[in-house]
Amino acid sequence: AAPSPGEVWLVRTAPEIVGAAYLGPETFAPDIRNLWFIGVHASARRQGHGRALLGAAEQAARDDGARLLLVETSSNPATAAARACYDACGYGAEARIRDYYAPGDDKVIFRKPLAAS
Repeated sequence: AAPSPGEVWLVRTAPEIVGAAYLGPETFAPDIRNLWFIGVHASARRQGHGRALLGAAEQAARDDGARLLLVETSSNPATAAARACYDACGYGAEARIRDYYAPGDDKVIFRKPLAAS
């Protein structure tokens, strides 16, 4: 099926597919985008692919008129590298919903303003 307006799939190759990202508009705030998915294959991590995908997602959101990009993730130790990447790329932890995914596993929402570039 074709994506809905404002939805974007991104794929990173090196030369095979090593990662992907998916973002779309916030339903009730048309100038905000959510990065619903971003992932890099385990064999390709720590090589800059995640940062490149994140940068491409930010640019796609800017190109579509967004002023903010939101990313949500788990507080689980398994996602510590992702949270560190968001911090290093200029995202701030904006909100936390305790015990969202499971007891002791919070939802953490990151936010980044998108200045025109």
